[in-house]
Amino acid sequence: TGYDGPHCEQPICRPGYCKNGGICRIQGGIPICDCAGTDYDGKYCENPVCRPGYCQNGGRCIVENGRPVCECRGTGYGGSRCDQLLCPPGYCQNGGRCVLENDRPVCDCRGTGYGGSRCDQAICPPGYCQNGGRCVVENGRPVCDCRGTMYGGSRCDQAICIPGYCQNGGRCVVDNGRPVCDCRGTGYGGGRCDQAICPPGYCQNGGRCVIENGRPVCDCLGTEYGGSRCDQPICPPNYCLNGGRCIVQGGQPVCDCTSTRYQGRLCEVPICRPDFCLNGGQCIVQGDRAICDCRGTGYDGTNCETPICRPGYCMNGGSCTIINGRPTCDCSNTGYGGQLCEQPICRPGFCLNGGRCIVQNGQAICDCRDTGFVGQHCEQSICRPDYCMNGGVCSVINGQPTCDCRDTGYSGPLCEQPICPDGFCLNGGRCTVQNGRPVCDCSGTDYRGDRCSHPICPPNFCLNGGVCYVYDGNPRCN
Repeated sequence: TGYDGPHCEQPICRPGYCKNGGICRIQGGIPICDCAGTDYDGKYCENPVCRPGYCQNGGRCIVENGRPVCECRGTGYGGSRCDQLLCPPGYCQNGGRCVLENDRPVCDCRGTGYGGSRCDQAICPPGYCQNGGRCVVENGRPVCDCRGTMYGGSRCDQAICIPGYCQNGGRCVVDNGRPVCDCRGTGYGGGRCDQAICPPGYCQNGGRCVIENGRPVCDCLGTEYGGSRCDQPICPPNYCLNGGRCIVQGGQPVCDCTSTRYQGRLCEVPICRPDFCLNGGQCIVQGDRAICDCRGTGYDGTNCETPICRPGYCMNGGSCTIINGRPTCDCSNTGYGGQLCEQPICRPGFCLNGGRCIVQNGQAICDCRDTGFVGQHCEQSICRPDYCMNGGVCSVINGQPTCDCRDTGYSGPLCEQPICPDGFCLNGGRCTVQNGRPVCDCSGTDYRGDRCSHPICPPNFCLNGGVCYVYDGNPRCN
């Protein structure tokens, strides 16, 4: 009936007996839960098939045929629980990068110089390129770079410069992988250094053939000829005027005008032209130059144009005279010195602190009287710092330092002696200075006298047990 109980009134599969959508079925009079399609199991379908954390590392748990299965795609892990790293450390060797393709580990070996499924096979094995060639990897294959090795071929195994390729001492070098002859310094040219650059007789009249930038050039120095082949005379007839002599210098005609009293490119210009020397100066020729002799004219300069004693040469009233052809300033009685009488003997600031500068025998002397200072420049104070002690004021009297100790509480030549010595006033009296003498103030001490030594309340002042006290400086009985 699907029921039991004394009256068959109780359902065997009561409501809610199976959890999570399980279907209750009766087998042998006993309720049984069918959990198919519920993703749960257990007696009452109460336990999830995919329990939390069953799949690791982000794997997704699904139920297949009532059993938990882990879906690991996109997690980088595998295994039944997504607990095994697909790209474990060191899977790809030599710097290869492990990537996943269809959830399988694949090694990307680009840029490592290695190949193979695990980047464990060197693309450039040792010694692949010979003679110093450098092996590089291009498109995953070994390629030999032979630059700078003097060799070619796929393995840098073929010499580019074969012996004897360049003749006459030419040096074979490799340029863009081809042999090229460097013929510098050999005297030969051509593709194989087999052609003489300076053939015999190329330069005429004793000219010397030299090679410049690989081309023949004629050096005609010392031959008195010019032209590209030393075939043209440099000095034509009558080239120099006024007796000048034509000579060849640096392959050019040059006129030697020595002893002709002329100058210029062709000896056409007189050296001593009229009025070259002014103010009576005499023109003379020295070598190839005109020189003015200005002696006795009172002038100097290249053309005797400058007066030796020009106006204002000597300053501040100095007198200019000419001695041995040179201007000399006499600065006597001007108060100035120097070559031009330009320097005041008593220059500003020479005497300090109000000292007065005077000139004696052309020398600056400082008069320091009434300044309170002494020294060559009145720079030393007669009242030096801290000469008077304890705040005394130093002043100069008759050129000597004197200390004024008023209002300092001290006396003595240097204000070094206290007027109120320690303990002068007794019993707590306060010592003050009045008119330069110590005076005791006994107020508030119960004593009096010049030194506060006498008690205001003498013994037995009050009778019959009265107590003596001080009021306004006088004894009173209480």
